[in-house]
Amino acid sequence: MMRLVRHLALVGALLGGNALADELQAIPDPAAVARSFPQAATSADGFVKVIAAVVPGDEMGFRDPILSFVGNFGEALRKGLNLPALPRRSRPGLVIMAQDGRTNDVRVVSHKTFLPRLGITETRIWLPSPGYSDFAHLRFEVARAYLRGYVDSYLELPRPQGAPPPADIPNWVVAGAIAQSNIEVARADMREVLDGWSDGQFPFFPVLTAWTEIPPVLDGFLVGWMKEKRLFGGYFEDLAKGHGWDGARLATALTGETDPVRQDMASDCRFLRLMRKVISPGSSAEVDLRVFASHLLLYSPFYDKMFGNGHSYCTFREAAERFSEDPEVRRVAGRKAREVPLLALGRGEELQQAAFAYMEFLNALARGEEPGRLTLRLDEADLKLEAARVAARKGKSDR
Repeated sequence: MMRLVRHLALVGALLGGNALADELQAIPDPAAVARSFPQAATSADGFVKVIAAVVPGDEMGFRDPILSFVGNFGEALRKGLNLPALPRRSRPGLVIMAQDGRTNDVRVVSHKTFLPRLGITETRIWLPSPGYSDFAHLRFEVARAYLRGYVDSYLELPRPQGAPPPADIPNWVVAGAIAQSNIEVARADMREVLDGWSDGQFPFFPVLTAWTEIPPVLDGFLVGWMKEKRLFGGYFEDLAKGHGWDGARLATALTGETDPVRQDMASDCRFLRLMRKVISPGSSAEVDLRVFASHLLLYSPFYDKMFGNGHSYCTFREAAERFSEDPEVRRVAGRKAREVPLLALGRGEELQQAAFAYMEFLNALARGEEPGRLTLRLDEADLKLEAARVAARKGKSDR
């Protein structure tokens, strides 16, 4: 559901800009609005100013709730990207103007103006009816305004003669930043990306970074990687100079490689590291179960040693039904029994129960328990693993 909301926000931002192009000139001047609607409030850091009409019978009106929402969201955005606080400003970078809400007009009309002498990109947002505004679109435009504020902090002042205005933030970076501001959304996106990669559905990495618009979920994945690599300082600085990063620049910055093949290999290596990480403590995703299941094999400790099946490995069921009396299989099972529970740590009660059942099976195999009982123990463990899969699928559908 959250991904759908984010997708609608992105579509609204893209399509809304075209549909409302003729109306941008109609956005009121903040000074004129302030004279008509004297109820205005500015955030403590000076970045946000809200000008709102007086609502009869409501002393608070829309002014304070909007300012509170924008301030809290801006702080979540800052923490989600590990950014420093914006420097205090003498002039707002975001001005939100709200009417009295007597209509059900859901539009969020946004326009930016660059003021070169001040080194400020001012974003104006007009809410004809703030009580009915498209919240996802509003959040998208507020996030873009905050990111523009960070770009402004890297502008050279006074502006050199002929210096270009700063480049704007791409839509996918704005959407990805919004995803990173909510830890649950960021975790869900990471699980979905890992699922796709483990199924072989992830695109060639240099091709992905070259796309003009990054699809939902993948946008948060890339922005999260930019945060991990602490790239935002250099990224904002380049935008302030008037040029963004193309796909090759982004891929090189993220992977440390210039060759496209090596960039893709570096991306795969990162995925392998993430596969071993507990993404959401206390729960399992389908990718966690794939990783766990991939360890349910017994391997010979010697390179040139084969089990009775002609291979240097065997499945748990082969061990139970065919090789339960093989001393080497029993020794390997004893060692495996200590490993399996560790694979489920922090990954939910259902997977931990399955891991415990497999541990009991392996310990019984190591003791030399007869094949019939071993098969029953293994059947029980397999049923618990299937229950963990059902729980993971249900958790995915709930998201």
